[in-house]
Amino acid sequence: MNITNLDTLELISKNFNINLTFLQYMANQKYKFFNKLDDNINSVLNTDTDMFLNISPYVSIIKIPKKNKKNKYKFREVLKISSPFNNFYKELLYEIESIIEINNSNFITKNVHGFVKKRNTLTNAKQHLNKKYIFKIDVENFFSSIKIESIKEVFIKLGCNNKSSELFSQLCSYNNVLKEGFNTSPMIANLYCFDLDKELISLSNKYNVEYTRYSDDITFSSNENNFPQISELESLLNKYDLKLNKNKTLFLKKGQSQYVTGLSISNESYPRVPRKMKRKIRQDLYQLEKYFWDKHHTEIIYKIRQVYGKIVYTIGIEKELGKKYKNKFIEIISKNGYSLNEIFKDSPEQHLSNSVFHYTDETDIKINEKHYIGLSVVSIFTEELKEENQRKLNDLKDSIISDNRNGLNQQERENIFHYCEDNIYVKEKYTALLRTLNFEAFIILIHGDSKNMKKREYQNSYYRLFETIMYKVLRRFKKYNNYIYPEENSKISKQKLESRMENVKGLPQHKIEIVSKDNLLASMPDYILGIFRDCIKKDLTENINKLKDNQTLNEEKKLNEIVDKIRLVIDMSSSQYFARQNNKRLNCIEINKLISVNTSKKHDELKVKNHNIPLLHRLVRSIKVSTSQFKKFIHNNFFN
Repeated sequence: MNITNLDTLELISKNFNINLTFLQYMANQKYKFFNKLDDNINSVLNTDTDMFLNISPYVSIIKIPKKNKKNKYKFREVLKISSPFNNFYKELLYEIESIIEINNSNFITKNVHGFVKKRNTLTNAKQHLNKKYIFKIDVENFFSSIKIESIKEVFIKLGCNNKSSELFSQLCSYNNVLKEGFNTSPMIANLYCFDLDKELISLSNKYNVEYTRYSDDITFSSNENNFPQISELESLLNKYDLKLNKNKTLFLKKGQSQYVTGLSISNESYPRVPRKMKRKIRQDLYQLEKYFWDKHHTEIIYKIRQVYGKIVYTIGIEKELGKKYKNKFIEIISKNGYSLNEIFKDSPEQHLSNSVFHYTDETDIKINEKHYIGLSVVSIFTEELKEENQRKLNDLKDSIISDNRNGLNQQERENIFHYCEDNIYVKEKYTALLRTLNFEAFIILIHGDSKNMKKREYQNSYYRLFETIMYKVLRRFKKYNNYIYPEENSKISKQKLESRMENVKGLPQHKIEIVSKDNLLASMPDYILGIFRDCIKKDLTENINKLKDNQTLNEEKKLNEIVDKIRLVIDMSSSQYFARQNNKRLNCIEINKLISVNTSKKHDELKVKNHNIPLLHRLVRSIKVSTSQFKKFIHNNFFN
């Protein structure tokens, strides 16, 4: 994606597959909400716990009490963007990083270690090992000191035109300043401080001291007690509209406890985890071992995840010690009937396995007399969930085949779990199981009739569908190893798929392997496509004939039951992207409001006024209605 010429909110909405109303709110309507609350919040909050305040359906403020006892009633303000709208900022950060990677030295200096790939608190602390003197300063209200005009300059430097820079600066700021909580804020702050970092490097060279910056924490170190003067640093920060926090200025010498970005640098060989954290981990492990069952289940899981997070952090700093803690941790949870997979199974982003498995299938779809080729991708997190889904499908298959009362003949038993060939009994059983399996689904369509296409024309359409949908899917799982399993197709070659994917820039690590039609997991995208296809095509004659042959499910209900699994639908013919915008809503697919369709709600019925729009668009339009209304909407528009 090229963000440099996205100079309207509509273009940004389309390219990032994000709700237009959300972008309009973030760009234009936010200030009045924030200002009303801002003057009153501090007077209301007098507690030492986090405070969560909803400003709008899109944004909330979290007020976190500062740890310093002197600032007991002062709070750190963090914005929280509601899911799934926060995906926009994750995608934008990815695009910014892609631009920076081309010529990193022109955007970020080597002395910056915060929120930069392959740099962290450990690399930051390592720069100050074996130094007699440490001098640390802090920037006060770092993020909110960076104004919207400065954010615009950052995007201009990234290559954006004036209008797109203005829009992105509005979207990446709140109340006209940079705010903590946006995924993009740390990187924008780093880009803004590029010239400041260069001046601080020159100053540190003048005094022959080591300099690093981790966000708003600036550290100098030397074997000579000869550091830049406070007045020099203050003057330099003021030049960039930043203010020195004099309460956090700290000078340390050898023999004292020396910490840099939370790590002890007293050891001459490597930074270490603070003793306080090590002691806390040992206490937590002791309490888990002794009082494991004394708390409610959800509280246990929360505590276990919390402890394991500290252990993983320790492994990253002190590997051998961390492994020792991990072995003890696994021993404790195993004695109590838990495994790591069970603890993390409902939070995919925290899965211990770093692999995602993608199964694809293709079919013909007919919508209102127009032919489409459809491709579905089913993504499964981790090897453990893959094996679990495989086991459940295998158990269902054995159960159906061994049941002589279902009336299946030999051919139907041999070809079981193929949507077009399964009868109503198998479809009912499979769809019921499908709702319980762990996966996400993605669908893409393009005009074309594969039965009447020449081979080369069909191949080109298939490859376009494949690389487009996989680009979207793989970017979603860019932190994982991705394994792609297309179902065997005599017209499609693995080598061609690999070569097409190699030409797509910015894709994470992936591997392609063709699987047979008998692969049980390959039946999942087949069923997703089959149900979706039968729900959106309006061919009453075919439906009646299938009904006579006992083949058709009551699909308008079945789509509603699996719709929470479908994360994205792409219509390449009209360049439209539709996404489910509310993770907790199971009764409809929510989509971007890119299609201007007037709808009205009257007597609990949703009626479409413009009947000329494609049926697919009507199906996946963003409609906020009850389950019964959604079913009625589908029935009225697709089965009458």
